[in-house]
Amino acid sequence: MADPVKSVESEKSRAPAPSTRGVWGLVFSTIFGVTMLTLCLGCGIALYSFRPVLAHSPEAAVRLKDEVLHITVPQLFAPKGTIDWNLAYLLRMRGAYFEHSNADGEIVLLQVDSRFLANPELRDHIRKTLLDKGATGVPLRRDSVSFQDYMIQNKPVQFRFEKGRSATNDKPYYIVDGVVHGKTGEVLIGIRLEADAWDESQMMGMLESIQ
Repeated sequence: MADPVKSVESEKSRAPAPSTRGVWGLVFSTIFGVTMLTLCLGCGIALYSFRPVLAHSPEAAVRLKDEVLHITVPQLFAPKGTIDWNLAYLLRMRGAYFEHSNADGEIVLLQVDSRFLANPELRDHIRKTLLDKGATGVPLRRDSVSFQDYMIQNKPVQFRFEKGRSATNDKPYYIVDGVVHGKTGEVLIGIRLEADAWDESQMMGMLESIQ
């Protein structure tokens, strides 16, 4: 009768050695998963390490605008370029920006995954990064916040209105943003403009043009 101890030892000796590649693959995947989870949970710190990349190209701005949203931008806002934004390798956003011809102001159209727009911290980070300084780089001091509904695509859409002032000359500004449904997903519309150049009828016309 065979010795059971020797049989077990014999089986162990014939078993293949653990794969080094498999072990390191498991270690890497574990580290990567923990890192991504940490970035998600600590996005208040991580988000600020990833800045949007702006590329000056009026033609690309118009092309991208037409890809993501059916909208008529007021003529005083000229197409300037595109935005490519990678946040912590978890979310990639793309968009187009338009600058006012006669005043300090811009309109930003940014395609964003709706799952992430539900995060108020991320939404505020996008707003501050893209709209607080604008093309001039002059920061704004925020004074007040209000909300207003507009009928877009046959349903009410809430926009956030902020009043602010330039930190250099105290000039008043409007900062406005809201989210609409675009051709392939959600699109954040952001507006930053000197209060003296604000034309309510033009802005209403732009929002009403969305299909």
